[in-house]
Amino acid sequence: MIHAFLFLSRGVRDHDDHGPAFQGHMNRINSIANTKITVFHTFHREVEAYRLHWWQCDVRIQGKLYYQYSFEYGQGNCRTKKPYFGLVKRSINRPPSKRDTWWAEHQRSCGGSFIKIKEPVDYKKKKIRKATSAKKPTKSSDITSYFPNKDKDVAKNLINTPSVDDITQGISLQADRKIVVIDLTDKG
Repeated sequence: MIHAFLFLSRGVRDHDDHGPAFQGHMNRINSIANTKITVFHTFHREVEAYRLHWWQCDVRIQGKLYYQYSFEYGQGNCRTKKPYFGLVKRSINRPPSKRDTWWAEHQRSCGGSFIKIKEPVDYKKKKIRKATSAKKPTKSSDITSYFPNKDKDVAKNLINTPSVDDITQGISLQADRKIVVIDLTDKG
């Protein structure tokens, strides 16, 4: 929040700056609100909370599925290597593929494919619900249908008012309504 305040009030665009301005606001807020804001902060836990789609490397050697620590080092050893142990966590539903920068190295050293092992609760139900609702044609209604009967004429008149371009060209779409048209084009 202090970074945002400094950006809006002073135009400070360096969001990594924990200089005197940041520390002054930090100390002021800490003393007033009895908080413990520091210059040492990250958002790793917050980001991790949104990684709800998980894929695990699925290594098959001679037709057998090998799980973590159940095979010799060599082909398919990504499940024994730190820090990820063959696990990919993402916030979006995009499985690991050749679009990832590390994919070629994984194929060379491990050769395994990834299977989805975790997703948000009711994720498939929501996906099915969206697909079925998208198939139903929606009836587009006129905006005036949202107005009470007495206001429909007013709404229709608002829709039919001339645009600025029409006015500057001296054209009125509603000649019967006594609209004063001022020609703003420079003819001089």
